[in-house]
Amino acid sequence: MKYFGFTGHALNKQTIAPKVESILPENRRRKPSKSWIRRFLQRHHKLVLARGSGLDPKRARAFNKPVISHYFTLLGDIIKQHDIPWENVYNMDEKGIQLGGGRKGDATKYFFSREDQAKYQLKSDKLQLITIVEVVCADGSSDIMPCFIFPGATMAPEWFCEDGAL
Repeated sequence: MKYFGFTGHALNKQTIAPKVESILPENRRRKPSKSWIRRFLQRHHKLVLARGSGLDPKRARAFNKPVISHYFTLLGDIIKQHDIPWENVYNMDEKGIQLGGGRKGDATKYFFSREDQAKYQLKSDKLQLITIVEVVCADGSSDIMPCFIFPGATMAPEWFCEDGAL
């Protein structure tokens, strides 16, 4: 969340009130009313109240501009140093799908910048997941099919044979 400067630590209607109260002069210190919050949003068109997506605190600490910039600098150096062609550079990603349907999320809405595509609020959840894995080559080609990983499932024997032959 760029507007308040703290990604993952979004303000909601309840948490913004003490912050507003703390910046008022001593003689005018009081909690902002519901109408103040509505008027605040009308004055600040870049803000919107929305439900945030859960973001594990460990992931939030690891995903920041200096860490990501350092990673891509190192990756670029290795690719140049070893003269690795783009057809040998792959990206693998995974997506977890929660088993047993969804859980009802917290109905609390937080202040986010309208420009932010991802609206995250720190949240830790331990869920049983089905994992979908996809792999794409940096040159745009990919002959690796997506796969599904189920918890407790037996591994396919062809994974351990050359060219899929049993």
